[in-house]
Amino acid sequence: MDKQRKMMIEVVGQHSSMGKSLMSDMCYIATKSARMATSLVRIESKREQRARWIDESLIEAESFKHTAETAGGAVGILSVAFSAIENVQNSDGVVIIDWGAGLSEHRFEAFAAAATGHILPETGIETYSFIVTTNSIDHMQQAFTLIKTTRQLFPTGQILLVLNEIGGFFDFADGSESKLTYDCLITQVDPEYCVRMPKIGAAALNTLAALGRPLSELITLESSEIARRLGLNSFVAIACQSHLQAFLSEVDEQLTKVFDFRTENQPVSAAPN
Repeated sequence: MDKQRKMMIEVVGQHSSMGKSLMSDMCYIATKSARMATSLVRIESKREQRARWIDESLIEAESFKHTAETAGGAVGILSVAFSAIENVQNSDGVVIIDWGAGLSEHRFEAFAAAATGHILPETGIETYSFIVTTNSIDHMQQAFTLIKTTRQLFPTGQILLVLNEIGGFFDFADGSESKLTYDCLITQVDPEYCVRMPKIGAAALNTLAALGRPLSELITLESSEIARRLGLNSFVAIACQSHLQAFLSEVDEQLTKVFDFRTENQPVSAAPN
């Protein structure tokens, strides 16, 4: 890096299976590859929790049922995340928050109550909010609302729109409700702050994810081993790895540009676990 930086990155989306955890993982890889001290706080349902990285903390989404009995309310539930932010305030580094599905109200409550949007800029922390959507009308409408509320929370922060193509491309017929919704959404973010997650790479990841291995290992495993364990023929296994490698490289390149990393990153496959 050309200079030391303080960063808070959050990944938000109202529904599950939208690619939030994947985008959080990609942010982790990008910042780690840029040799930044990085911690990741993942907030998800207890039944879905699985630590993927060494510098990862887990918060059970079910904990928000007890905000009334918790000191500080939602802020108290998120004490691990706020402690990580406090660590970044006192030194250089990155904290990534992966918000689980259906937590937008708790997110707003916690950040507003802690005056995070005002305190972070004063301590030199850059904020990046990744709003994830698929091409579903409901998801795009919710992304529009999340962008609006995020501007309230972080007036000086950077908002990014993640277009996850896993459910289909963002290519709609003129005059359709989907096209009108998309056109309204896309005007809310500068084009250079739109991040695309290609459909074919996401499909390959869905196939390989059944192996239960970190991203950086999925592209280095022997294709014969993948074929054997997943019941695929060797050519499909090789193609999936190739598509995943291209997917990870493309998203990593977009994030490197977004974060303005000026030094050459390590290859995605070399990112630490």
